[in-house]
Amino acid sequence: MRAAAELERELQAAIDGGRDDQAEWLTAMRRRWADDLRKLVHEFRSSDLPLRTEALVQQAVKAVAERIERMGQE
Repeated sequence: MRAAAELERELQAAIDGGRDDQAEWLTAMRRRWADDLRKLVHEFRSSDLPLRTEALVQQAVKAVAERIERMGQE
């Protein structure tokens, strides 16, 4: 979640400041975050967490992922 928040802040700063010069770095950061997200999903599926806990975390992660995706398209 920390990496997602950092990525979200960096994307927003790039959008606000028109910083196209960081596109490569932001793309790499997005790819790294996507890899981490896939690992997290796999860990959840193989865990003994209660379904309600898993659903709550998935809802939060999904909201962050959707914001990152939208910002990445701007």
